[in-house]
Amino acid sequence: MAVRMNKVRRAPETMEEALDRFITWKKANGISDQTILDYTTHVNLLSKRYPDAGSSFEQLEKAMVSHLSQEEIKPATYNNRSVYLRTFFIWCVEHGMISDNPLIGFKKRKDEGRHVSVDEDTLARLIALPNRETFAGLRDYTLFLLFLDCGIRSKEAFSLDEGDFHPRASIRSR
Repeated sequence: MAVRMNKVRRAPETMEEALDRFITWKKANGISDQTILDYTTHVNLLSKRYPDAGSSFEQLEKAMVSHLSQEEIKPATYNNRSVYLRTFFIWCVEHGMISDNPLIGFKKRKDEGRHVSVDEDTLARLIALPNRETFAGLRDYTLFLLFLDCGIRSKEAFSLDEGDFHPRASIRSR
């Protein structure tokens, strides 16, 4: 005989408990360790700066406005904070911890970016610096060319494995 199960879900009571459950849920969905660290950092920063943020929705809204309107906050910092916190709060709404997402209405800020212009002579001198007769020099020379050719970030370049390289194809993204 089949037994009907009722759906009973207890909402997290504290921001810390919510973060723990959220991170566990995200890990089950296969996010990277770096992304887990980013979520933890952003939520913990909010909790540390505004310890009363979890006491009521009004306090949470005030904390969010204050947190995102800090003096001289760069667009990239603002956007990173809002993306990670928005995703966390969407999860909190879905799990009954809060009634609404306090970040509704917050728009992304335009980031003009940082454009660095380097002339060809400087690049040529930079590429010529490594001693290609040594392992370290050849490695540095190769990295310079890789950075210039495809715009890969250093962390991405240093995490490449031998299996990511296919001489007849290209570098695969994991």
